[in-house]
Amino acid sequence: MNKCEFSIQRFGLLLKTELRRNQKGILIFIGMILALYAISPLGNCLFSTGSFMPYIGTIAFTLPFVFYKNLFNSLRGVTLGMLPASQSEKFLVMFVLCTLVVPLGMLVFAWIVSLIGVGLTGSVDMMFDFLGQFKSTMHLGFFDSTFWSIIAIQSISIWGVCFFKSKKAGKTLLSIIGFMVFISIVGSLYGISHVRFGRFPLYMEDYNINRIAYITDVLLSVVLPVALWVWGFFKIRRQQY
Repeated sequence: MNKCEFSIQRFGLLLKTELRRNQKGILIFIGMILALYAISPLGNCLFSTGSFMPYIGTIAFTLPFVFYKNLFNSLRGVTLGMLPASQSEKFLVMFVLCTLVVPLGMLVFAWIVSLIGVGLTGSVDMMFDFLGQFKSTMHLGFFDSTFWSIIAIQSISIWGVCFFKSKKAGKTLLSIIGFMVFISIVGSLYGISHVRFGRFPLYMEDYNINRIAYITDVLLSVVLPVALWVWGFFKIRRQQY
């Protein structure tokens, strides 16, 4: 089958297949949210937005490694590899399942649990702020929202699943550490060079610092996640099982 071919019908069928294949993992993740949340020391009340989000973010980052740990494995990944769908369709199903279906499902589940909390206590303060996860008062709007932060961070694990053939989680974590060290070194050298040579007049220091912070925020929060998704897309199209 042509790796670039796309059919909305096959896409729908493959998405249903992946939901059935991973339904046990999805139920386990939901159970983990409820169990961890019930014993959470975070927040002053049992049902709160703040108590849910660390768990949802952690699970969202982890789930590509759980659902697709055998991707491209010549033995364990043969079932997925033999499915009658193009590589493009398989990536898009992975993207929709991991980035939209499961994270949104967990947010809806958190909202439902919060409704139970409101019903039991009568306190509206315990209501999970569902719509608030898609809003932000920062300068990047939706791209500063909690939901975008979750899927942006998850783009790293999706890239790792597509890029590495084995030991995906470990190699992805090492890549993250290497990237963070690289950014730290570049940032330190940049700051040292400008302080040493006095390149910024005093009245321009705050302006330049704010401009650099804004550019860095856009690159890391928007450009990098999109680039990792695109990179993963082209990587999976060329990859053989």
